[in-house]
Amino acid sequence: MISAKSIAQKYLAKLNLPSRLDGATIQLADYKSDSDLKFLKGADEWSLEFHREVNRFFGDALRERGAKVVAVVVTMKDYFSWLAKFDLKNTTENRAQFISWSTAPEPKLMPIR
Repeated sequence: MISAKSIAQKYLAKLNLPSRLDGATIQLADYKSDSDLKFLKGADEWSLEFHREVNRFFGDALRERGAKVVAVVVTMKDYFSWLAKFDLKNTTENRAQFISWSTAPEPKLMPIR
């Protein structure tokens, strides 16, 4: 299996971020449990422990560039409350949208229907 550090480096390179992120706050999704991760991420075969390890390396790289990194815990319970609040259906696309919405800065945009 590929290492968490190499995955984090791959994502960092793919994003093509500026060399300095001073003053930026980056929110990374974390999950309360393995079942939250599996449900919200779908076919992702990572364990919660491995996901957190990737996030740790990714967060370290962002902090080295000057960013403030904040973990945002997402859960199935929060997801279903979000669906009800915005009258959305339980779909793979809405799960991904919920994670993006949860880690987006304030003010939050309305979810896409």
